[in-house]
Amino acid sequence: MEIKILEDKKQLLFSRRAVVGEVEFGEGKTPSRIDLRNEMAKQMKVESKLLSIRKIETAYGLRKARVEAYIYQSEAELEKAEPKHIKKRHLPKEAKPAEGAVEPKKEEKKAEPKKEEKAAAEPKKVEKAEEKK
Repeated sequence: MEIKILEDKKQLLFSRRAVVGEVEFGEGKTPSRIDLRNEMAKQMKVESKLLSIRKIETAYGLRKARVEAYIYQSEAELEKAEPKHIKKRHLPKEAKPAEGAVEPKKEEKKAEPKKEEKAAAEPKKVEKAEEKK
């Protein structure tokens, strides 16, 4: 896997750098976010936990992908600025909570009205019907 850096811009407001690169990968599938993160961190000489991959766009039929990433100055800045769904994508598959595995909710039984209340409600309806006649 070969990574070529196309852009490297500083974004002082967010204490990060926006990096755009092009990845050429040989035979096989597009590299995972974790693999790209580790390779880009090694090439940019930063810790991989400070790098967040935002987008991977693969060109159809080519063995190239365009990668957009942010390199933060500290973990606190990364936690503040990155959305939860992006942070979740950087977790290994074993650590991610399963999407379909939601805890089943307890079914609450609705309180049925007592028989006395039902009986009391019915004659009122009958009386109203008789009044209309």
